[in-house]
Amino acid sequence: MEVGAIIVCRLDSKRLPGKVLRTARGKPLLWYIISRCQELKIPENNIIVATSARKVDDPIADYCEQENVRVFRGSADDVADRIIKCSMANKLKYFIRVNADSPFLEPSLINHACDVATSSDYEIVTNLYPRTFPYGVSVELVGTDVFQAAYEQMSTPEHFEHVTLFFYQNMERFRYYNITRDGDNLSKIRLTVDTEQDWQEFERIVNEVGEQWKSLSYLDAVELYRKEA
Repeated sequence: MEVGAIIVCRLDSKRLPGKVLRTARGKPLLWYIISRCQELKIPENNIIVATSARKVDDPIADYCEQENVRVFRGSADDVADRIIKCSMANKLKYFIRVNADSPFLEPSLINHACDVATSSDYEIVTNLYPRTFPYGVSVELVGTDVFQAAYEQMSTPEHFEHVTLFFYQNMERFRYYNITRDGDNLSKIRLTVDTEQDWQEFERIVNEVGEQWKSLSYLDAVELYRKEA
């Protein structure tokens, strides 16, 4: 059963432009996200960066080519359409939506979501309904067919930009499974890179852990975050 990770990104993000190729310890943010995805139990060539076809995003495509990472280019404004076409072009039955501001995504959680989806008839596996994990430690695995059907019913600009919003507004229509964290609710902690302050926190943690980055769990990152807070 084909499952892939689609990393959605662009260079002109509104709050922190250029962040996806901004470097920490000599590596761009996109490298950190890709390195996490490489720990998933999916074929490595099913890790796909989905960016726009605009010239401004050419450096993303160039970086992916340099790193031998697959890239798909599509609509800048209709991100939902970009994801559908990317998933279909790569013959994915399920796709994992990966945001380009989430270097602390947790492979073990996403692998669990893949196991749940591929051994059941769930259409969506998430950990955001309700959210109990930190921001930036999201799991969103969606069936391509159900996403395509939902796309036909999307009606607001927010649906096409925030591509899973339609599902959360209409969850009663879908077969879904929510992963809930045991223990404290950590949903108020930000392990995402969306602002300059977020970047400084990310860079501080990366500098502190150094070569141990790839083995850093989100709980380790939470402890480092709390130590500075």
